[in-house]
Amino acid sequence: MKKLLLLLLVCCYFLGFSQVQKTYYENGQLKEKKFFKNDKIEGLCEFFYENGQLEFTGYFKNGKKDGKHNWWYENGQLEFQEYYKYGVKEGLWQGWWENGQLEYEGHFKYNKRDDIWKRYYDTGQLQKETNFILERKVFQQCFDEGGDKIDCDEILEPTWWWKQEKCFDENGSQIDCDEFYLGIF
Repeated sequence: MKKLLLLLLVCCYFLGFSQVQKTYYENGQLKEKKFFKNDKIEGLCEFFYENGQLEFTGYFKNGKKDGKHNWWYENGQLEFQEYYKYGVKEGLWQGWWENGQLEYEGHFKYNKRDDIWKRYYDTGQLQKETNFILERKVFQQCFDEGGDKIDCDEILEPTWWWKQEKCFDENGSQIDCDEFYLGIF
């Protein structure tokens, strides 16, 4: 009986302090669905394209990214998948080209690239393989589209291999990541 009462109180606590927020496109299609607890995003968050296709799903705890986050292209192809542990990048990150080919994969540990990261051409051919120890580059090798080794300086790419992550404020609104990291938010 005590366990049942305790379970009932816990359920009432969580249900009493959480609320759902939905926004819609002008055509009536669901745009965003977010849950809040104590005015911070909590639980599953979903974004949709205007055509109804799922754009994003991700979990939050107390306003911070937590668990698996998936982003899709408008055509339904998975764009990238990332993992967080209470706001910190942790675990396997992967991204795909719009044609479905793997674009990159690697692990984060304590918010830093760690272990082997691989980047691929949109044909599926390995382009670059780099070994990191907590963001420090230990070794790398690069390949042309035919699979032959090349000098890594010949590859023009942004500093970050993975697709630009998308950032949220504690209310679940998407914000500019550069502004977020520079401390504007």
